[in-house]
Amino acid sequence: MSIGRDFGDLAANYTIDKASASHNGDVGDFTYQTLPEPIRDDVFKMKIDEVSKPYKMAGGYEIDKITDRRTVSYSLDHAKDPIRVQIFNNKFNKELTILLDGLKKTTTVQLNEALLM
Repeated sequence: MSIGRDFGDLAANYTIDKASASHNGDVGDFTYQTLPEPIRDDVFKMKIDEVSKPYKMAGGYEIDKITDRRTVSYSLDHAKDPIRVQIFNNKFNKELTILLDGLKKTTTVQLNEALLM
C-alpha cells in the first residue's frame, strides 16, 4: 500500500505514541511473538518499505511499515533449553485443557447461599 507521503513525517505528527513519534514512528525491532496476535501474520508477510492497512487495536488504530528485516541464528546448544521449555509448556497446556474440559463435563457445582452470608 502506498500512502503518497512520508511515513515517518506522518507518524511523528499524528501518532499518540510519543516515544515512537520522536523517532518518526520507529518502534524498533520486534519478533513474531511480541506482536499482537491479530496482526502478526499480516505484518510478517509484508515486504520491506510496505505499509500495512490500518488495524483497529485497543488503544486506537495501528499502521505498520517494515523498514528492515533480520534473521537471528543460534547454535543448538544455545536454543536447546528454550525449545525444551516451549515443548513442555505446549504439552502441559494441552493436557491441562483436556483435564479441565473433562472436569467441566463430569462435575456438578452446588452453591449453598446460606454459607455465603
